[in-house]
Order: sequence, then C-alpha cells, then structure tokens
Amino acid sequence: MVKIESRPSKSRLWEYVLYVDFEGNINDENVKNAMNIIEEKSKYFKLLGCYKKKEI
Repeated sequence: MVKIESRPSKSRLWEYVLYVDFEGNINDENVKNAMNIIEEKSKYFKLLGCYKKKEI
C-alpha cells in the first residue's frame, strides 16, 4: 500500500470513503485475491483505474 486517504461521505453524516493506492499488477493472483477480499468486506467498492508506473 502506497497511500490511504479518508474523505467524508457526501450522502451520510459520520460516514467516510476510503481511497487506497497500492503498487501491484492487476493480473497478479495476490492482487486479485486482495481486491476480492476488500470488495467482499466493503459496502461499496470501485476500481478507479490501473496505471503503469513511471520512473522519474
């Protein structure tokens, strides 16, 4: 995991949305399993994107 952020939900008081950034390949079985577990345990799950890492 690279970063985790929490933001207040726009729909309900005292409810928060978590944004998680992590490094991994979407085709890796460990990554797939981790995302499946997160999705099962979350009320709401949305994959915002998968991007190639750019070296600076």
